[in-house]
Amino acid sequence: MNHHNINAIVYYLIVFIRYVLPITLVFIGIGRWSYAKSINNPEKQIMGVNFALKSILFLYIVTFIPIFIIYGLAMISKGGTHSGDFSMISFVEVFTLIEILAVGILPAYGFIQGYIYHYQWLITEGKKTTSLPRRNLFIRLGVISPIAIVVFMEFLKRMFAY
Repeated sequence: MNHHNINAIVYYLIVFIRYVLPITLVFIGIGRWSYAKSINNPEKQIMGVNFALKSILFLYIVTFIPIFIIYGLAMISKGGTHSGDFSMISFVEVFTLIEILAVGILPAYGFIQGYIYHYQWLITEGKKTTSLPRRNLFIRLGVISPIAIVVFMEFLKRMFAY
């Protein structure tokens, strides 16, 4: 096997892991949930939603962790090749790295926490209406917190930019 074949295999493996697998997992979770809803089985509905949410989190991880790693390696390589000199890294780059993590992880975390709380409440209390405001609070926090963190990091970037 020559290196062109190995490169092609690795390329298709990366495409499968990065694009096909997460979206397929999301659709499988949605399918499990809709099937459980059609037969009116709450435990299977919870399992389907949890599967879909975990696959969405996997999609976020597969999407944003490589960006985070590449940006971090680019920051390290600014100091020189294999020198380990971190003096060239500025606060602006560190704040940009924190922004990438916030935008990549917090929305999925907020949605997952909201639905976990909602289904825990359904299992323990059995009431749908009382857990809805709490679930919506987690979802709103999952949307608003990355925006607030990005605005705060931009403010810090402007303070520390020289």
